[in-house]
Amino acid sequence: AFVGMQDNAIERKDDYGIICFGYIPLYESQRKIISNYIELNNLKKSLVNSKELTLKEHTREEHYRVIEQNGISSIFNSEVLSYDEYIQELSKNVNMFIFDSLFFDANYIKQVIELFKKANNGEVIKEELKSLNENIAFTSGFINKRIGLM
Repeated sequence: AFVGMQDNAIERKDDYGIICFGYIPLYESQRKIISNYIELNNLKKSLVNSKELTLKEHTREEHYRVIEQNGISSIFNSEVLSYDEYIQELSKNVNMFIFDSLFFDANYIKQVIELFKKANNGEVIKEELKSLNENIAFTSGFINKRIGLM
């Protein structure tokens, strides 16, 4: 599954880190997308700093989280990336795992980290992870899927 990483990783394990949980940015722009929208529609200026805003493309059902920080707008995947199924295999080659807490409170992330520790010991945590917040949809991204680019 992780062909090409293993040989080099064993020699230099300390150089490898990976985001294993969180919303992943899909797009970033130097334009102030949220500020401009708020100004154009005469909305509350305090919305610019909100982490609760989402975009919905008219051709899709998903809602994409969007933030603006320091004049940079970022749009995030609609699903939370979770490598819980792969954490044991990744642990052989990676020694730093990043849990992105941008849209989560500290208590939730602490619970997620504890579940990932269980997963690293061979336990299946998918249902426990879902039970922490039933409103969150998860994805494992493309870590183990052919995407047709090669």
